[in-house]
Amino acid sequence: RERASRRRLLVAIAAAGIATGAGSEEKREALSRFHLFDKNRDSTVDLDEYLSGTRKALSLVSSRERAKALEFSESLFRHGDIDKDGALSVRELEYADWLHTQAMHQAATGVEEFSLAHVEAQIAEYDANGDGMVDQGEWEKAMRENLARDWSLERYLDVPRVGQWLGEVFSKSDVDGDGVLGPAEVQYGAFLSSTDLGDQSFKEMALANDLIEALDLDFDGELTLAEIKRGVQDLMEGAGKRGEHEKEGKSVVELAFELFGDSDTNFNEVLDKWEVLALASRLYAEGRI
Repeated sequence: RERASRRRLLVAIAAAGIATGAGSEEKREALSRFHLFDKNRDSTVDLDEYLSGTRKALSLVSSRERAKALEFSESLFRHGDIDKDGALSVRELEYADWLHTQAMHQAATGVEEFSLAHVEAQIAEYDANGDGMVDQGEWEKAMRENLARDWSLERYLDVPRVGQWLGEVFSKSDVDGDGVLGPAEVQYGAFLSSTDLGDQSFKEMALANDLIEALDLDFDGELTLAEIKRGVQDLMEGAGKRGEHEKEGKSVVELAFELFGDSDTNFNEVLDKWEVLALASRLYAEGRI
């Protein structure tokens, strides 16, 4: 009986996910789905529009599972509406999709209702001063510790912009502007911090680290002109940009010299990690990778 109950819960959540598009990785897909839901074209998705999308996806499930899916979708909507204005923006629709994925994990472990109980436990862990809320200092400290625990993200801690990024995520998470985060805002911050890793600034950070790792032949943490020369051709070919420097009338050596010269802002004939980050930004901006 318990197994059947859990199956019904998972089926209902999965059915709701068909409508929400949960698991979608591309923001343009979220935007397309947003326009599909926004029937009255007022640039928001209200609860009726959101549930209408769910109902269309439920024709093949039982009435009991349909009711559970609609109930779950309404819960997603309520949690996704982080500013509590009664409608979802594009970003909030993405957030509802992300919450759906979290709910699938909870359901698989037997949690019968989507809740913020685990977030409240996180707050107890983050809350150094014991006031029941998470201020910016507490949140940034916890985020840095989380990054350090994940070997694939630890490298971001050494990038100058990480402090700025953490501050921006906190500000966006603090929806009511009171300077501290409650459970819903901490959950929203987790969504922003995970999805914003894909933003351009972090792609540049990842590329900067990859450039140093791949091209730094003497392992001194810096790149010389010779190391840049060796890497430019492979870098452009790997990105499918082979021969584009020739269209500009430049040889590989000339392009490498230009990139190196423009990036070496302190004229010490090596690129440190900050200068490599500037180089990565330029490569993205110019569409070279």
